[in-house]
Amino acid sequence: MNLTVLLTGLSLSCANASAQTPQNTGLELGAAYSLLYAEGTLPFGFTFTWGRELTHGYFLVGEAAGNYKNTLGGGVSQTGLDVSHALAGGLRFPRRAGGISPFFQILAGAVWEGGSGPSETTVAVQPGAGVDFRFGDRHALRLQGDYRGIFASPSHAHEYRFSVGLITRYVR
Repeated sequence: MNLTVLLTGLSLSCANASAQTPQNTGLELGAAYSLLYAEGTLPFGFTFTWGRELTHGYFLVGEAAGNYKNTLGGGVSQTGLDVSHALAGGLRFPRRAGGISPFFQILAGAVWEGGSGPSETTVAVQPGAGVDFRFGDRHALRLQGDYRGIFASPSHAHEYRFSVGLITRYVR
């Protein structure tokens, strides 16, 4: 009888430990609405993100984003568009805690901005943080905020982005 109690306790303990071990998520894909503040607000935007888990706790990630603002010119028939496009990659460090997973990420890449003024492509570094609210086995609602430092001549630009979107994880 003591052996049965011991084996039952050991089985429950192992099952509890495996339930707390984070799943290897393999690949994640996401799409989000984003708002960018860069010397004015670009209120219409998107972010597409993808990530591949390298080890437990580290993701290799990539991101393609675009933000837009309609601007009116000298007449009713004239319209303009301020545009910011970014393509970046880097690392994400999630902290899984049940259905809520906060994360920090650091990305670097290229930003193309144009519209009412001259257009240019520059290098940017983009640290950010967010929270994934998991629902179901594979889906999450992501809230995220980023700072984007743009290294352009002769001065640097500072941009802030906020996004909300959906993430789907494909488990191996």
